[in-house]
Amino acid sequence: MTLAADQAQEAGGTPEDIGRAIRSARRTPVRRTRTRLTDSMLKDVARVYRSAWESGEAPTWAVAKHFHKSHSTAARWVGLARERGYLGKADSTRGGEASQQDQEGGSE
Repeated sequence: MTLAADQAQEAGGTPEDIGRAIRSARRTPVRRTRTRLTDSMLKDVARVYRSAWESGEAPTWAVAKHFHKSHSTAARWVGLARERGYLGKADSTRGGEASQQDQEGGSE
C-alpha cells in the first residue's frame, strides 16, 4: 500500500488519487510462489553447503544467504539434499559431511 501511495504521489497525484491507489492496493491479492525443489537445485544446495563447510563458514547459514531463505528453510533443503544422496551424512553434530570411508563404517 505504501508503494502504491508513493507511486501516486510521485506521479503528481492529488490526495484523492493517492487514496484511490491505496484502496486499490488493499483489494489486490498478494501472490506468493513456492520455490520448486528440483534435483538440480538440491545439487546446488549441496555445492554451496560443501563450499561453505570447506571455507570454515556455517554451511546452513551460507545456503540460507545464497538462496535468500530463512535458516529453517535452508536446513530443510540440506536435509532433502542428504536424503536424495547429494550430500553425505553429517560428520558431527555441527554438520559437514562424513567421508565415504566413514559412511561405510570405516576400515578395519
